[in-house]
Amino acid sequence: MTIFRHLRRCMLPMLLQLSAFSVLMFVLGRPAPHSVWRLMLFPAANAVFAALLIAVPGRMRVPLFAACSAAAVAAGFMLFPGRPQLLVMPVSGAVVLFISLSFADKAPEETSPFFYMGTLLTQFAVLFLMHFSQDQKPSYDVLYMLLQGGFVLYLLLLLLSFSRISLNNATLSRYRLPGVISRVCTVLTVCFFALALALSSLPAVISFVYLAARTLSSAFEQALLFIINLFAEESSGGFQGGAMPMLPTGSGFIEQEPSALARMLEKAAEILTIIVIAVGCMLLVRLIVRLLLRLARHLIARFAHYAAAATEDYRDEITDTRTEESDRSFNLLRRRAARSRPAYPDTPAGRIRRSYHRLLLAHGQWKAGSTARENLPDAAAALYERARYSAHPVTNEDAAQFDQQTRRL
Repeated sequence: MTIFRHLRRCMLPMLLQLSAFSVLMFVLGRPAPHSVWRLMLFPAANAVFAALLIAVPGRMRVPLFAACSAAAVAAGFMLFPGRPQLLVMPVSGAVVLFISLSFADKAPEETSPFFYMGTLLTQFAVLFLMHFSQDQKPSYDVLYMLLQGGFVLYLLLLLLSFSRISLNNATLSRYRLPGVISRVCTVLTVCFFALALALSSLPAVISFVYLAARTLSSAFEQALLFIINLFAEESSGGFQGGAMPMLPTGSGFIEQEPSALARMLEKAAEILTIIVIAVGCMLLVRLIVRLLLRLARHLIARFAHYAAAATEDYRDEITDTRTEESDRSFNLLRRRAARSRPAYPDTPAGRIRRSYHRLLLAHGQWKAGSTARENLPDAAAALYERARYSAHPVTNEDAAQFDQQTRRL
């Protein structure tokens, strides 16, 4: 089992655990704000336990689950002495762990939509209640930050699950796509989520940039003022002069106007700071644009290659299937028009395909979309498949043999 396959198996259990523990953290963390970090240890431990239990064989899960649950309850007694109400967290965590293991072997497309709807509504309800609560203490800010972080992780896993469901729907659950397409869709989903997260965090990013600019400007000013103060001396002219006399004890400080040199150096520091920030931003934007262009070229090349391969493989099948299915309409006028159109070449392979087409028109009880293997004898089906799909030549004897074997149908 590869690491990526194991992570995919952990996706649905993690969705359930994130939603369940958000409720537990909200219910238990608000009455005990100083125990938030200790309560947070149990969701993290449950995630590790779930990954471990999913990886082990089935016969070892029951004893390992019992050991993990006992360890969680024992840790609850150690972390919360004299507070039995907080022991709800390890006990409920064991129940959530047991339920989440039932989703380990399910694919996202096999899971009921009510599962995703229930977990998403749970996350929304917890964040809504926490945001509009009347408590404004710093401890509640920490709890809200943890719940928001869990919600961000939940959204990422939810988008990855929906990506797998979309790929399964695109193939109608009949074909297995190449691994490169699955990986590309995963990378695009993660990039889309990162871009959305960056856009939603834009005010915080702008505030951080302003803070960094002010800090850098202040650092330059302090460095320049330190250098100026090293040479701060009073002179009477010429090359003579001495140090300023010491002020008597208890005298106040004498405020002096900054010199023209100090003001000039301060302005130079501000200009230099702006130039450094501008150049850094330009280099960062240039790097991001180059990376995005490289990614776009790579994706376009990949999609072009896949489109060419898919078109080459399925063009004949799509064209012929549409022709055959349209000829099976119950409208007699359409059926006569289809008979009048030459749809097949005048070759032995075209003769076999034309004969099977007539059989389709004559046998209305055959299901739409059924294959030749389901409708014809094995030998006749093999001849039709060779004429229909294979590049091997078909002789007149093969066409006569096909007519002979399908004459009694």
